[in-house]
Amino acid sequence: MSRQHKPSGAGDYRRGYASGVRAAVDALLGDLETLGRLGPGDYDETGQSRECIGCLLTRQEFHQLSARWSFVMGVTC
Repeated sequence: MSRQHKPSGAGDYRRGYASGVRAAVDALLGDLETLGRLGPGDYDETGQSRECIGCLLTRQEFHQLSARWSFVMGVTC
């Protein structure tokens, strides 16, 4: 009889962490847009961002949040 490995719950933690970072970034980007800190030049004619969100956060001087966003999304620029 083989022993089945019980999940440690780490996957739940990772999903929760990633969801929290995404929610924080979405809220921040919404606030930056409302405050006028994101200009029309930041988006193309279809409404898509011209640069990655991590780079946009860095440009707005949110360096630590940018690092967390890049880690969660698994991207580097």
